[in-house]
Amino acid sequence: MYIQRVRRWVPILVVGLILSVVQAANPIPALAAAPADGLYGKAYSEDANKAIIQRLYDEALNGRNVDLLDELYASDYTEHSEALLGGVEVLKTTFLSNFNQFPDAIWEIKRMAADDDLVWVHAQINPTGEQGNEWVGLAIIEIYRLKDGRIVEHWESQQYIPEETVSGHTMFEELTPAVTEPVSEEEMERNKEVIRKLWTEFFSPPHNFDLLPDIFGDNHKEHNPGEPDGVDGRIEIFTGFFEQEPDFGAEILLLSADGPYVWLYNQPMIVGAEENPLAAGKGANIYKMADGKIIEHWDVILYPSPHAAEATETQQAPQMPEPTMTQLDEGVYHYFGGFYSSLVVVTNEGVLITDPANAARGQMLKQAIAELTDQPVTHIALTHEHYNHTGGTEIFPAAQVICHVACADIFQLDEYGFVPDKVDISFKTYLSIELGDKTVELHHLGPGDGVATTIIYLPKEQVVMSADLYEPRALTKALSMDDKNPLGVRKILNEVASWNLKHAINGHSPGTDPQDLREAAGYYEDLYQAVNAVLQPIIEQGGADAAFGVLATLHEQISLPQYAEWGEYDTAFAKHVFRMAMGLMHGG
Repeated sequence: MYIQRVRRWVPILVVGLILSVVQAANPIPALAAAPADGLYGKAYSEDANKAIIQRLYDEALNGRNVDLLDELYASDYTEHSEALLGGVEVLKTTFLSNFNQFPDAIWEIKRMAADDDLVWVHAQINPTGEQGNEWVGLAIIEIYRLKDGRIVEHWESQQYIPEETVSGHTMFEELTPAVTEPVSEEEMERNKEVIRKLWTEFFSPPHNFDLLPDIFGDNHKEHNPGEPDGVDGRIEIFTGFFEQEPDFGAEILLLSADGPYVWLYNQPMIVGAEENPLAAGKGANIYKMADGKIIEHWDVILYPSPHAAEATETQQAPQMPEPTMTQLDEGVYHYFGGFYSSLVVVTNEGVLITDPANAARGQMLKQAIAELTDQPVTHIALTHEHYNHTGGTEIFPAAQVICHVACADIFQLDEYGFVPDKVDISFKTYLSIELGDKTVELHHLGPGDGVATTIIYLPKEQVVMSADLYEPRALTKALSMDDKNPLGVRKILNEVASWNLKHAINGHSPGTDPQDLREAAGYYEDLYQAVNAVLQPIIEQGGADAAFGVLATLHEQISLPQYAEWGEYDTAFAKHVFRMAMGLMHGG
């Protein structure tokens, strides 16, 4: 249950955790637990299990209380989400990283079910905290197994929420009438068998279409973003899909019923394949049943679906790329994993790295370095003060932590344990580190992304690490701009672009082409010139106060069409104009 950093949110979106703006002091009110003798006759243990998961959402996630995880999780719980890596301490670090990167994010449970020792949750992760908006963020279905009041296993599937759906319905709303009569255990078992038949005889070979009219209601309501209401559209979609993928199938991993709802978690596969190319994906479905037929359906999928070709880019959840360790020169590597970059410098006197980011990624980085050398990590150079880059140094206890002097005051403000316990070496404008046969230079050229921006340069190998100053052919996201000074970024990038460079590493992408840095320098120069051309006469005539009066609409007078095809131009350009103007008028 986590949020990944990705290159773009959807019209908005993000990895399975999130409605109303909730801060630690104002959590979402807990949903009332069903009474022991409630509508579906559930045992008290199931209600108690649901209450535990409700606390996880209300207090640990929305209340930002990660210490509660020690109470809610068994110390040896099993994690089935590859992105979370396992372990309560790693889970804490992941939660804290989410809170840091997305401080307004909220987690809202839309529906919950319990069946024996399993609790199922259908939730929205809303990164903006915008109350009542079901068209942003991530949809997620999570499954928890509990024993003796603690979580012992966890599975999940999550998907970006699109701007629009074929049916016009959100991925969460419920359109069919509420069930007011108890559903017997016998009927729940029959409902489960209907869904089992759907997945074993239709979604797996022989793909028996004759089943569908008997399984789906005449006008069932559909919440899959790419599928319409009713049976006819489903038949049309899957006819074409199974013609292309006749061996598509799925293994049912978990199947539960609670009242009129059947919950299913599955593993897609290509039947008969020696290796399953869909192994990384998982799907989760919720079916609302009446009289033995499906009347409403929700799902969250991470595998290719038959409507993928018709779906928009924002309907597709990005997959976490495999970590890579790319050699740039003798003993110099670029590690890209978890959507973060690190420079790795290997010598016979030790290893220097940059930005472990967090404990989970630090462990990944440590394992990758062990495949290169037996030398220990002796130096960690931090590229700037942002907490999502500064964690994980504890994974390398023998290393000296190096950071610009401005880090000290900012690190004292950390409340969640993101930052190193101590900084061993600090510098003001320049520091040169001699390690084995390598020279590593640290340059502070002024504020850029934060005030402690540090450029790391290997002059002999002509490799530079510039952290979060730019993204290749994309505008850095508006959500991250308030701590960025575009005027300072312009100054730094113009300087670094003049250096001899073979490779340029930025904070969150796998490429190292220095042309990306030079193009970014060109963009910030063009942005500066365009904003200054509008501001200068206003300030000359009316002073700074007059300029402040036009800030909100300044972007309407400025256009840089040569960058219109860059990522995030439509969503972030207005904020870039505003921040550049603030840099010119206000210094920040």
